[in-house]
Amino acid sequence: MIGLTGANGELGRRIARALAAAGTAELVLGTRNGVCEHAPDGARVRAVDFSDPAGTRRAFEGVDELLLISTGADVEEGIRQHRTAIDAAVDAGVRRIVYTSFIDCAADSPFPTAHVHAATEAALAEAGASSGVEYLILRDGQYMDRFVEFAPGAAASGELSLPIAPEAGASFICRDDLAEFAARALLTSSLTGVLTPTGSRVVSYAEATAAMSAATGAEIRFTPCDADDYRRELQDAGWPAWKADSYTRFFEAVGEGRTSAVTGDFAALMGREPRGVEEFVAAGLS
Repeated sequence: MIGLTGANGELGRRIARALAAAGTAELVLGTRNGVCEHAPDGARVRAVDFSDPAGTRRAFEGVDELLLISTGADVEEGIRQHRTAIDAAVDAGVRRIVYTSFIDCAADSPFPTAHVHAATEAALAEAGASSGVEYLILRDGQYMDRFVEFAPGAAASGELSLPIAPEAGASFICRDDLAEFAARALLTSSLTGVLTPTGSRVVSYAEATAAMSAATGAEIRFTPCDADDYRRELQDAGWPAWKADSYTRFFEAVGEGRTSAVTGDFAALMGREPRGVEEFVAAGLS
């Protein structure tokens, strides 16, 4: 039986669809409230609340392969939640844990969430050594989906303004490709260790902005902005202070090249290249 957490999230619901399309017979979807409107036919839905270790263990009973999708909490809470999930999975007899980490998972990164991934990867290694549970870490590349999300506002204003230099970039990859990759990894039970699915090349923010212009038919220029101003704008828009700070510092990490590694892991597992930014943005805005 295959289980996954975060099934109501943007990535989780895509992975559930990919698993269903692959003919997965027994699928358990974990959500915080035990409700999943997008559950494929035949899937079981269970409540998974990482503040309840005993309940989380019960939710994982009978699961052989578990996909732990990283949560969106702050650093301290995120580390605690993931540790709870790992401990519950081990106690429930899960054979292998697949974890959605991030390409930047360094403990010295300026991006706070990278510290969560570093701690969670260490916890998986500890669990593997002490209990024998197998694990696979997916260090996902940076989402290119943001450029589809940014496009309407950027087209209206004529600019995309972010706290990063236009020549900085990343090995962007879309959520759809990451979901298909995660589903294939879950279904390939022999896979353990670390895989890093990325785009096939580094794309700069200037290039991505040009792709948005081409797709919308609007002239959009990329304009770097001040990090402190950007942080304040996010907070003024209602973001919690910790989240606004984390997202702003994420661009500092990107500027340092921490999301720019390019690997062949996606093509090796999937037998095709990942979608490119230009293709993806054009399709997303058509």
